[in-house]
Amino acid sequence: MIRLGVIGLSEGNGHPLSFSAIINGYDKEGFTAANWPVILDYLERQAPERFGFPDARVTAVWTQDLALSKTIARACRIEHAVENIEDMIGSVDAVLLARDDWHCHRQLAEVFLRHNIPVFIDKPLSLDPEELAYFKPYLESGLVMSTSGLRYAAEVEALRARIPSLGKLKLLSAAVVVDMERYGVHMLDAAAGLGLAKPVSVMRMPAGHEAISLQLEDGLTFDLHCLGMVAKTFHLSLYGELGHAHTDINDNFSAFRNTIERFLGLVRSGTPPIPATDVLHTMTVIRTARTLAPGESATFA
Repeated sequence: MIRLGVIGLSEGNGHPLSFSAIINGYDKEGFTAANWPVILDYLERQAPERFGFPDARVTAVWTQDLALSKTIARACRIEHAVENIEDMIGSVDAVLLARDDWHCHRQLAEVFLRHNIPVFIDKPLSLDPEELAYFKPYLESGLVMSTSGLRYAAEVEALRARIPSLGKLKLLSAAVVVDMERYGVHMLDAAAGLGLAKPVSVMRMPAGHEAISLQLEDGLTFDLHCLGMVAKTFHLSLYGELGHAHTDINDNFSAFRNTIERFLGLVRSGTPPIPATDVLHTMTVIRTARTLAPGESATFA
């Protein structure tokens, strides 16, 4: 049995609850008390057999507040809410670091990495070059995995299956909520899930929101719009010579479950599901895009 520890919580990010509930199941009264109705709503719509993995369970949770940890533990049937993060050492086999505020990722992850405990790190991994250099050997050795769950979203897989019917691709257009720093990675990893080439250049487009235009290795243009605080938007559109295809990504449960499944595969085999170079390149794209003025561009080595 793979014993998992879960670390959270960052503002506005319910991933510790989502991930834990998908693995352990959930207590409805406890979830109601935790006050995450959007997550509870999509959990309630799942068939019972979609919960759980035969050889894995979340056995411990830590947050910056013990009362909050106990709330998550109750909601997600986690046996132990630990007071100190170090209390997990020796009692877990792997860790889900389910906070999306990247500034704390190294500090929290290295507690476990120095004990060779594999860690899944929520997106974005880090936008600091020194921290990325620190994480690189762990990404390569299979001790760290980091991605947006949208890489494995059911809608992305369905859209990928339609690509051959579209002919030569001309444009990928994506729109997402919030900003490039926190949510741009969702669409960049979704594009990777479509099997598209890597970006070789980026230009900041003049707009009333964060907007970039990427040129991919094969010449495809990828326009990405981060719209700020708008209604839920995770949209992809593909345009080819023979047709076009569109999708809204709404199935969080499948995306998270598929992501957890890949991480458990890493824990079992030690083989990274995503090349380290891909993860690091995506972080470079985001970091570079944030520094550009409208109309300014940059290329990647």
